[in-house]
Amino acid sequence: MGSLRGRSIGLHLGVLAGLASLAVLAWWRVWVTGHPTSTITCACGDPSHELWLLAWVPYALSHGTNPLFTHLLEAGQGGMNVMWDPDNMLASLLLSPVTVLFGPIASFNVAALIGPVLSGWCFFFAIRRITCFVPGQVAGALLYGFSPFMIWNDPYGNINITWLFFPPLVFLLLYQLCLVPSRRPAVIGRWLGGAVVVQFFCGTEVLTITAIGVVIGGAIAAALAPSAAWALRRRIGVATTWTVGIAVCVLAYPAWFALFGPRHIVGVPAPSLNLQNHGVAPSTILTVSPQLLHPSWINAAYGYYGAAGPSFLYLGFGLVTFLAISAIVWYRDRLAWVMIGLGGVATLFSLGSVIVPAGIVNDAVPTGRWWLVWRLFIHVPVLEDITPSKFAILAWLAVAVLLAISADRWWQFGTKGTRGRSARHGGSWFASRPAVWGSVITLTLGTVLWTVAGAYTLPFVVHQNVMPVWFTKDASHLPVGTRVLVLPTGFVTITQVMSWQAETGLPFALEGGYAVVPDSNSPPYSSLAPPDAAAAILDGLTSGKREPLSLTAEVRSALDRWGVGVIIMNEKSADSDNIKPFITTVLGQAPQPVGGLWVWIVPGKEPPP
Repeated sequence: MGSLRGRSIGLHLGVLAGLASLAVLAWWRVWVTGHPTSTITCACGDPSHELWLLAWVPYALSHGTNPLFTHLLEAGQGGMNVMWDPDNMLASLLLSPVTVLFGPIASFNVAALIGPVLSGWCFFFAIRRITCFVPGQVAGALLYGFSPFMIWNDPYGNINITWLFFPPLVFLLLYQLCLVPSRRPAVIGRWLGGAVVVQFFCGTEVLTITAIGVVIGGAIAAALAPSAAWALRRRIGVATTWTVGIAVCVLAYPAWFALFGPRHIVGVPAPSLNLQNHGVAPSTILTVSPQLLHPSWINAAYGYYGAAGPSFLYLGFGLVTFLAISAIVWYRDRLAWVMIGLGGVATLFSLGSVIVPAGIVNDAVPTGRWWLVWRLFIHVPVLEDITPSKFAILAWLAVAVLLAISADRWWQFGTKGTRGRSARHGGSWFASRPAVWGSVITLTLGTVLWTVAGAYTLPFVVHQNVMPVWFTKDASHLPVGTRVLVLPTGFVTITQVMSWQAETGLPFALEGGYAVVPDSNSPPYSSLAPPDAAAAILDGLTSGKREPLSLTAEVRSALDRWGVGVIIMNEKSADSDNIKPFITTVLGQAPQPVGGLWVWIVPGKEPPP
C-alpha cells in the first residue's frame, strides 16, 4: 500500500512538473530572459486592471478597510464596488506575500504561470478517478490546461477565467455522487459547498457557467438513464442541501454586497459581449493547418501579446478525427455521451446570440443575421451578465474528458480487459506489441501537442514596464487621500496610471479608472473617466465645439466637486497643445515637467515635498 501511494504521489508530482515546465516555456521571456518583478505583457487594459486588483486586497487588509469596496478608483464619483469587477480576490489574497515583498507585477506573473498548471493538474486529479490509462489522463490534462481558451486569456492575466480548478473538481464530485455508492452524499455535499465558496471569490462567472453545465449534464444523464436518475434522488437531495446550506451561510453577505451594496450595477455591464461573440465562429473549429490561423476572425490582441493563434474553440482536424473514430470503443458509455451533449451545448452557447461577419464590431444587432440559442437568455437575470464565449470552458472540459476516455477505452480494448481498474491485469496484448503501445501513446499525446502548441506562436511577447519618475519619487509623498486626475482621459493613459498606482502601493486615489461602475448611462461598463465632465469637456475643447473661455468656470467647478489635488498629463499627448494652456488658465499656474509628464498641483492642495 505504501509503495502504491508513493508511486501515485510521484506521478502527480511528475505531472505538476511537466505542466509547470510548459508554463515556463510559454512565459520564457518573463522567467528566464526577463525579470518577473518588472516584465509584463503590457501596462494597459486588462493586465493593468489585474495588477490593481492584486494590489488591492493586501492594501485593504493592511489598512483595515472593507476589501469589497474601494474609494481609490472613481474617487470623486463614489468609489467602486469591487465585487462587480472580474473577481480574483482569492488570488489577490493568496499572493499577498508576493505582492508585499516583490510587487503586483510579480504576483501577476506568478498567477499567470499558475493558471494552466493548476487547471491541468486538477483535471488530472479528477480523471484519475474515472479512467486507468495514464497517457490518456496526461493528454487530457495538457489539453485542458493549455487549451486555446487558456492560451488566449493567460497573457491578459484574467485570473478569474484561467484558474479553472473548479469545473473538473465539480465533475469529479458529481461522478462520485452518482456512480460511487460508497461515497456518502453528505460528505460530497460539504466538499461541493466548500468548492462553491472558494470559486465565488475566484470568479462568479465561472461559478455560474459551471452551475449551468451541471444542469445541462444532469438533464442529459437523466434522459439517458431515467430509472437510475430517479434512484439517485435521495443522494442528490442530501448533497444539494449541504452544498446550498454552506454556500448561503458563508456567501450571504458578499452576495448581498454585490447585488445590493453601494455602487452596485443595475442592468447588463457589457451588452455587446452578451449579444455577439467575435472570437468564435463555426469555421474555426476544424481548421487543418496552423498557417491558416490568421484570418480576420482572430482578435487583433494576438499581434500585441504574441499569442498568434486561433479562436477559443479551435479543436483541429486530428483531434476531432481521433474522437470520432474512438466512438467505436465507447459508443455504449453514457458518460461519454453526456460529455458530447455538454460540449455541444456549451459550444452553441459560446457562439453568442447572433453570428456576425468577421471583422465587424458593433454593439447594435444588425438585421439579416443568424440568431442563436443564447438569445433566449440575454435578458434573464444573472445569465445576462455572462459573456457567452466563456462557455468554451465547459466545451474544453468535455473534449478533454472525451480524449481521456477514448484513450482509456482503446487501451482496455488492446489489453482485452474489461471496464474498470481490473483492466490493468486484463491481458498482455500491448505488452507483447511495444510498437503498437508506442503508437497509441504517440497518437494520443501528439494529437494534443499538435492541436495546442502547433497552433500558436510561443513564448508570449512581454515588455519591460517603466514608470515615470513622478510615480517612483513624488507619488508616495502625496498627502493621504490625494485625488489624481489623468488628462486626457484616453484608454491607455488611464490604465497605465492604474498599473503605476498599484506598483507604488496605492498611495493616491484616482479619478475615474478602468472599472465597471454605475453612471447616468445605463447600463454602465468600464467607465474610463469621471462620468459627469472630463471626457465631454475635453472632447468639446479639442474638437473645437466649445470655446475655452466658456469651459473655464465649468472645469474649475468640476475639479472642486471631485476634490482633485493633482492633475497629470503625458507631455507627448496629441492634444497637449490645446489642453496644457487651457488647464494652466483654469488653475492659474503652469505645470511642472517631471519625467515626461506635465504635473499641476491644484491651488489649495498641499504639494508634495
